[in-house]
Amino acid sequence: MQSQQPKFYDLITTGMGFVSRIRPVTGKRKGAKPSLYCKVSVPLGPDKDCKWTSIDCRVCGVETVDLINSLKGRVAQGTKPAINFSIGDIYGDAFEYGDDLRAQFKGRLIRAELPARDEPQKLFETSGLAYVNDVASGTVKLSAIHGPEDDINHVAINVSEVAESVSNSLVKAWVNKEDRVLINFVVKGIAVDPVTVADGELDTEITAKDLRVKWVRVNGQVVPSEQPVSNHQVAEPDAPPKITEPNAPEVLTAKERVATMNATQIDAALAFAPSKYAGEALKAVKGFCDARRAVLMLATTS
Repeated sequence: MQSQQPKFYDLITTGMGFVSRIRPVTGKRKGAKPSLYCKVSVPLGPDKDCKWTSIDCRVCGVETVDLINSLKGRVAQGTKPAINFSIGDIYGDAFEYGDDLRAQFKGRLIRAELPARDEPQKLFETSGLAYVNDVASGTVKLSAIHGPEDDINHVAINVSEVAESVSNSLVKAWVNKEDRVLINFVVKGIAVDPVTVADGELDTEITAKDLRVKWVRVNGQVVPSEQPVSNHQVAEPDAPPKITEPNAPEVLTAKERVATMNATQIDAALAFAPSKYAGEALKAVKGFCDARRAVLMLATTS
């Protein structure tokens, strides 16, 4: 009997950014294989007063790795190609740069695609689950969670420009300070700054704006739906529709890639496939992988 896998909590950041610093990084563990990394720079604000948020990403997933690798030539020529992205599990990282203190985000680039021509810029938003640590007029302090339920990570986010209706509803839900108030949230424009804490150690402060809330749970109990928790209609986190047709261009492209994969890459492709394909398309992709694996096995035994 298989043991049940622990539940995993996602903290997802989506938007449009510019790619640079594509490079392999090898971990310190003995025998570790290099992983692909890149930097994604996200513009915040109008062109004349634009600020930037940088996210150093480990690139995950066969198709995402392929896309970022395909941009190496353009980056080497000094271009920073634009991508629409989904980055998981971001956290702040502070460091010294000469006499300056700086900070950036780190995370996992789990999905990327090239934006269509004249496509509107995708909103820079972060969504997930968080505990409410404090509520004041126009501000809310959150502790966002991510990772497996038996080893959860917490990311502190200070949210400003919170609508009065949202903060008031959280105050009403949070009757006792001992209560654990969990929310499904979305925030905009997440940013990180370096700070110095006790004994001169470096840390980060993460800020965001415009808290939106989909639901509230107090001590595990859902707040009744008649109680307003947001002044926005909040959709589920972005999830592109799965491809279902076996002859879709994406499936034909997958077939070409599988034809050159090794056994390790096939395993990665099979793990990624259920999130990309469904129905007959999923069967087709798995069929390509099984056929390629059979060819590899035959080659090793002959």
